[in-house]
Amino acid sequence: MSLRVGIIGAGGIAAKLHLPELVAVPGVEVTVLAGRKQSRLDTLCRKFNVPRSSNSYEEVIADPNIDAVVIALPHPLHVKYGLMALDAGKHVHMQKPLSTSLDEAEQFVQAAGKTDKTVLCLPYVARPALLAARDCVARGELGKISTAHARFSHGGPEVYYATIQQILEEEDEDDLWFFDAKRADVGALFDMGVYAIAHLVTLLGTAKSVVGRCTTVDKPTTLEDTAAMILEFAGGTLGVAETGWCDGARTYGFEVHGTKAKLVNPPLTGHLVKYRPSTVIDFFPKDFLLIIDESHASLPQIGGMYAGDRARKETLVAHGFRLLFGRNAQPKELAVLRAAYDRALADFVKDEAAAKSLLTVGATRIWS
Repeated sequence: MSLRVGIIGAGGIAAKLHLPELVAVPGVEVTVLAGRKQSRLDTLCRKFNVPRSSNSYEEVIADPNIDAVVIALPHPLHVKYGLMALDAGKHVHMQKPLSTSLDEAEQFVQAAGKTDKTVLCLPYVARPALLAARDCVARGELGKISTAHARFSHGGPEVYYATIQQILEEEDEDDLWFFDAKRADVGALFDMGVYAIAHLVTLLGTAKSVVGRCTTVDKPTTLEDTAAMILEFAGGTLGVAETGWCDGARTYGFEVHGTKAKLVNPPLTGHLVKYRPSTVIDFFPKDFLLIIDESHASLPQIGGMYAGDRARKETLVAHGFRLLFGRNAQPKELAVLRAAYDRALADFVKDEAAAKSLLTVGATRIWS
């Protein structure tokens, strides 16, 4: 029997995330989508084969033929309809942030603790690189953790919605509720900062104290478009969470610094880099790790083509380094590195076909 899901909220997050993901999950059936704009409901129901739409959130929640409800509404409405769904005996999938109010958030947490239904509040952090980093911290491989840093930011709701409009088949959105303090209640800290905070808590556990600053740099709103927080964890470890709507190039990544080593998740990648004082190479499970030895600190930085010195490049590759290439990589140099890499494959990859399938060269791509 399928899990029958109703989605309330037919905006960007439902169009870009919930509908594409849920319709691809075996045993899940999205049976109804509720929203304010009928044209938008018609478009999304057609694109994702949802059989029914509604203009009433309450109607969806009360429907006895619905097993679970996805809350994909503006921030201040999350708890109101989440509590309603719990009262109706539904499973609840809650968009972030849980609430714009601590009192409301606590009310929802208490209600979720009393139900036998599944309640999932986003962001649910399960990125392989982050989980591997958490395990590394737990095993003590980094020594005592001094600091951690996470930043999640982009160019703002108007940039985000530029792609959403294509999915919705609509013209540009001039009236973004994100910028309206009456409708959104909170700004970038709650919208994007939740990811940075969730990463730090996943890595280091519960925070003991928090301080922060918010400001408005560029966006047409009285809400914050830029924010930073300092979180103190057990043992004196400090975590810095940064976020904002004024980062046109986008940044999603984290770092953990310890007395023995550090880990870096380069922004906009799923990779995890471990830096240690005196180790040439060390692979993580699933082999998605690039190691840089501090004894090679005088070499040009890995992250682009090395300038000149092909012999050094060949030596590094032969020792197992996986190099990142930029757009200006020269074909002759790539050929030299390919040859060196082929010779090195036998040292750590037995399956030749699988190894060749990992050889990817291009902008911001790693040779794995």
